[in-house]
Amino acid sequence: DGEFVWRLKKKLYGLRTAPTSWQEHLADLLSGLGFVRGVFEPTMFHHVERTIYLDTHVDDIHAAGSAADLEWVFKELAKDLLIKVEPIHDMCASSECLRATRTRTSNGMCILPATRYLDDTASALGLEKASPSASPGLVCAKADDDDDLLIGDEKKTFSSCVGRLLYLA
Repeated sequence: DGEFVWRLKKKLYGLRTAPTSWQEHLADLLSGLGFVRGVFEPTMFHHVERTIYLDTHVDDIHAAGSAADLEWVFKELAKDLLIKVEPIHDMCASSECLRATRTRTSNGMCILPATRYLDDTASALGLEKASPSASPGLVCAKADDDDDLLIGDEKKTFSSCVGRLLYLA
């Protein structure tokens, strides 16, 4: 009835601060296990003594390392988190996750963006049969600020395609 105001003491899923808080919580857990966070890529972690590499994306954790080391890290994380561990992929096995194709090789993990996003973008722009160009771009006349070059569905398609391409970049 509006008589009470409740103060939230923990982070709640869906709030703006939730992803950052989760990432910091996970980083603290991993740091306690001997992992070091990447300087230029804060969602990447490596273990100082074991050969384990973790790629985290919110609550998805992709790991590379020996089977024994991977079993160890997930067993340790299970002490503090409710986790589901997928089977370890054999050499040359591929899987698609987070809009990327991941292939395990003898040198590590090869991560490539899913071609579906490129194909969808080419199709939306009518470029299925287009040939690649070696030129870095074209010099065009600058449009006036009041020119609305794209209208209606064209503007929506352009925005959608730019979003896909930015995601892949």
